[in-house]
Amino acid sequence: MQRTPYDKASPQGTAQLDTLKAVRRGYIVVQQDTRGRFASDGEWLPWAYEHQDGYDTIEWAAALPGSNGNVGMFGASYTGNTQWAAAIAWTSSSWA
Repeated sequence: MQRTPYDKASPQGTAQLDTLKAVRRGYIVVQQDTRGRFASDGEWLPWAYEHQDGYDTIEWAAALPGSNGNVGMFGASYTGNTQWAAAIAWTSSSWA
């Protein structure tokens, strides 16, 4: 899973992972524009929604048909921070 403010359709956003190779090996790859950016609705407020939106995205991805419930995340820069925020929210009782 990757949540990014840099446009999920951009090939630069996948520099850390060969997504086509991952899909060919049976992984489900989820790329999401963060709230208010590119194809995502809402208002762009940097850092404001990353914990909750990341948590919600993990829950959604874990329940996708064909998923085994495990969700891996990738990204660098702000995108990397969205992964950390989601992981913190996932392990925090305040969101769970």
